[in-house]
Parts: sequence; structure tokens; C-alpha cells
Amino acid sequence: MAQDHHECAPVYPGGAVMTDAQMRILARDTVLNAMREAGGMVSGRDGAAALLGVAATTLYSRLAKYGVLEAECAPPRGPDQPSQGATRRS
Repeated sequence: MAQDHHECAPVYPGGAVMTDAQMRILARDTVLNAMREAGGMVSGRDGAAALLGVAATTLYSRLAKYGVLEAECAPPRGPDQPSQGATRRS
């Protein structure tokens, strides 16, 4: 039996209708969050593709489509962690 559209709970906060631009931003942010969660790894059991439930080739296509850069995929650093390539002075 098909569900009535009125019985579906809203997925987007506030139940608002999203524009195409908002959906693209949400999709890009979701891909980026998965990449960060997976430590920048696309494929494999613990890769971002597995987290998203898509093939690695699909994720590579989405990374290119949304213009996700490798540097963006790094997990966020805490305030006490040096940036990559930085050296600590004694």
C-alpha cells in the first residue's frame, strides 16, 4: 500500500521546501562530512563511500561534481594541533 504524502515526516529542519541550490549545498556538505569521518579515505570498509552507501566510483564522481578539494577532506584540527607541515620549536 502506497503511503499518503501527508503522512511523511519532514526531512529538512522546519519542514521547509529546499531550493535546488540548497539541496546541492546539503549534498556537498554530506559528502564532505563523510570524507572527514573516513579520514579522507574514499574506498574500503571504513571509507566514505561505504558510509554513504555508494560505490567508490560514484563518490569520486560526486567529489569532482561538487568541487571538493583534498584539503577540505582532512578532519578538523583542534586549537592545540599544529597545521600540516608546521614544526614545533623548543
